[in-house]
Amino acid sequence: MDNLLNHLQDKFGAVEGLRVFNKVMPGIMGDFTKMLKASGVDKVISEEYSLDDGSGVIIVKGSRHADGTFEVETTVE
Repeated sequence: MDNLLNHLQDKFGAVEGLRVFNKVMPGIMGDFTKMLKASGVDKVISEEYSLDDGSGVIIVKGSRHADGTFEVETTVE
């Protein structure tokens, strides 16, 4: 997650990047976790989340493994 924070701060600046990380990302990850739990085992899913102000898009991609663990990666555009 530190890498995600760095990407957000690079794109939006230190203060706004930290705000997105602390306020927006928990909701995004909660939503995406629900999607992963509903998906098939080892099926890769991807979702794009646009920020309300239109300043960027956070792309989350991941899969659920048979042992119940998740593999998730995020990118910021």
